[in-house]
Amino acid sequence: MTAVPALAPLRIVPLPGPQLHHTPLPGQPYPWEPVDDGRFIQEPLDFAASDDHSDEGRTGVSSALDREAPDIDEGPRTRPAAPDPAEIIRPLATALVEVLAGRRPVVQLVRWTSPAVYAGLSARATVAYRRRLSRPGGPVRVTVRRIILSRPQDKVAEVSIVVIDGNRVRAVAISLGVQAGRWIIEALQVG
Repeated sequence: MTAVPALAPLRIVPLPGPQLHHTPLPGQPYPWEPVDDGRFIQEPLDFAASDDHSDEGRTGVSSALDREAPDIDEGPRTRPAAPDPAEIIRPLATALVEVLAGRRPVVQLVRWTSPAVYAGLSARATVAYRRRLSRPGGPVRVTVRRIILSRPQDKVAEVSIVVIDGNRVRAVAISLGVQAGRWIIEALQVG
């Protein structure tokens, strides 16, 4: 039997304090030297309310009361247009497929789905997660194979997604609509 050498007891040492090593630029004072060039001293403010708004007692300071507010016509306030759905559909489709496979929390899609779609997606994701836990072997890799996007109307986009789920090839159909300046999944069909 081989003897195990005894280890020295552990010693707890406090962390050293912060050590600031500043190298000043040539001609600059060191950081710990106070700088007093008079630029940062403010004259005392006179908060006494007066009825007249004369310039008496002021030294080159214009009051906000003396200036008239400029007339700014901002025009009608509209929400910015939704981004092109082609820019967001690949990451959205990937996240959706991962939720359906039980590999991503469904709450990450709450801002991208309508309430009805979220409820159905949540139920389906719970079943997929339980099935993934009970499946022997490693997790099945789910990948997005192809995405086909069509725009029947200006604020509507329909997407067909081909997904490889283990040994199966599946289809996912999504209908997107614009709400509050962003694309929302309004309908979802998984085959």
